[in-house]
Amino acid sequence: MIAQAPQTTSLGERASSPENIDGFGRTISYLRISLTDRCNLRCLYCMPAEGMTFMHPSHYLRREELNTVLRVAVQMGIRKIRFTGGEPTLRPELVEIVRDTRSIEGVEEIALSTNAVLLDRKAAALKEAGVDRVNISLDTLRPDRFRQMTRLGNIEKVFAGIRAAWEVGMRPLKINTVVMRGQNDDEIGQLAALTQRYPIEVRFIEYMPIGVSYEAWRASFVPAAEILRACEQNGVLIHVPQERYSGPAERYQYMGAPGKIGVIHAVSTSFCGYCNRIRMTADGLFKPCLHSDHVFDVKEALRMRGEEGVRDVLRHVLRKKPLQHHMQVPEGALANTRYSRLNMSQMGG
Repeated sequence: MIAQAPQTTSLGERASSPENIDGFGRTISYLRISLTDRCNLRCLYCMPAEGMTFMHPSHYLRREELNTVLRVAVQMGIRKIRFTGGEPTLRPELVEIVRDTRSIEGVEEIALSTNAVLLDRKAAALKEAGVDRVNISLDTLRPDRFRQMTRLGNIEKVFAGIRAAWEVGMRPLKINTVVMRGQNDDEIGQLAALTQRYPIEVRFIEYMPIGVSYEAWRASFVPAAEILRACEQNGVLIHVPQERYSGPAERYQYMGAPGKIGVIHAVSTSFCGYCNRIRMTADGLFKPCLHSDHVFDVKEALRMRGEEGVRDVLRHVLRKKPLQHHMQVPEGALANTRYSRLNMSQMGG
């Protein structure tokens, strides 16, 4: 059973610059940046076990170029920056990139999405440089299953990374779990129960049809309604309001629990109507939507025309941001589009 809290929810966005309003009147204030397409794991839903071709680091936006893109984006209304990968802790200049970003006037939050394998040795430096909080991928609590789902991971390194992030004060700390039928759906209740013991947020994410065949996705897909039913086996869930920058998750809490549960229903129920984000790949391709087949090359624009080139690219990105994604379409729009067929690791999740 889910009890309802008073619905005074607001996304809490500040007054917007006209430059960060898209074609459907949405305020775009959140930029997700992939710093590398490389990863030290091979998660089932993210990339194949073999056959991946990674870009050479010389193709990445250089540190100073990335800083220019970010300064222009913030001038145009971006307020939250999230660094992703692949695995962003593999980018050698990560700490310096974070420090550069923190120095930009107008940046309100810097977040990091990571598998936490290297986080125990990097958390203190990242916090000092300016990372406010982290989202850590953890799809299972079982060491044997973790090795199977990541194909080569050691779960103890992730636990060490989680502890390190908590100890240096990265708050709120969120655990991201992609739910896959036959892989980890039997652990939903156990993962949700962590919020009854710890002041963290465990977010369950519907498996998205990206980089895989429709048939393989359909066989593994677990809808949000089923995830919630599994969580309810632990006790009554109270629906809690959105908070500033809390993202697309529907959020719940067990009565008296210190932590929260989030459910991201990207496929079963679109939340595109209040999407506030755009994305950029490590080599400088802007994507107006995770599942869009439109890309805009900011690296070329920057090198040819400087800051004004960046500004023009961002204007195009906002104009091309679609009303909604098409992941609910069984095939049709999923077929024969180069960019919607990229693996998740190439787009930053």
